[in-house]
Amino acid sequence: MSSLLKALKQQQSPLVNRGSDLDPSLVDAPERGGRATVWLVALGLVIIMLLAFIGWQLLAADDKDNKQPSQSNSALSDYQLGESYEVSSVSWPAQQPEESPRVDAEPIVVRPEPESRNNQREPLDLNQVSPELLAKFEQAVQQSSAGNANQDDNRSSVVPPLAELSDSFKQQVAPFSYDGHMYLSDPEQRWVELNQQRYYVGERFNGLRIEQIEPQRLVLSRDGQAFSIDALSDWNGLKE
Repeated sequence: MSSLLKALKQQQSPLVNRGSDLDPSLVDAPERGGRATVWLVALGLVIIMLLAFIGWQLLAADDKDNKQPSQSNSALSDYQLGESYEVSSVSWPAQQPEESPRVDAEPIVVRPEPESRNNQREPLDLNQVSPELLAKFEQAVQQSSAGNANQDDNRSSVVPPLAELSDSFKQQVAPFSYDGHMYLSDPEQRWVELNQQRYYVGERFNGLRIEQIEPQRLVLSRDGQAFSIDALSDWNGLKE
C-alpha cells in the first residue's frame, strides 16, 4: 500500500507544479468579465425601473386631468333646477309714526313796546322864548283852533304834554296829586291846588315852576324846560 501511495504522490506533484506556472492574470480574467456583466445588467435594470416609474407618474397625471372634467360634467348633469313656486305677497300693516312727547310751550309774554323816539317830543326851552311871547302865541293858537272842535289842544300847542316827553325827563318830575284848578280872567287870581296846597302863577312846587294856568291845563317848567299837564290829572310818576 505504501508503494502505491508514493506512486500516486509522484504523479500528482507535476500536475500541481504545472498549474502553478500559469499567469495569475489569465486565471482571474474570466472572473473579472463576469463581474462587469453583472454590473451592466444591474444598471440596465435600474434604468428600466426608473423610466417605468417616470412613465407611470405621467400616465397618472394625465388620468387625473381627464377625470376632473368628467367629474365636473357628471356633477353638472346631476344638478337640476328646482320647480318654481309662486310666493304670495305679504301686506304689512302701515307703521304709525311715533308721536313725539308733547312739550307744553311756555307762555309768550308780549310786552308793550316803548314809545318810539320819533313820537317823543322835547320840552319847550323858555330860555329862548320869553313868557310874554309864549302867552301871546298860546292865545293865538287857541283862537285859531277854537273853530275846530276835533283838533287836539295838546298837539296844537307849542308846549308838549308831560306824557309825550322822554323817560329821562319824566323821571325828574316827582309824583303829585292835582286837587284843584281855578281859572279866572285875571291872571293874578288864577290858582291850582297840588298835593292839597294852593299855588299861583310864578310860584314853585317840588322843583317845578308854575308858568301858566289855562282853562283846561297847567303849564309847568323844570330848569327852564316847559311842559303841560291836563287840569285835575294826577301825575303818578314814570311807570316801568
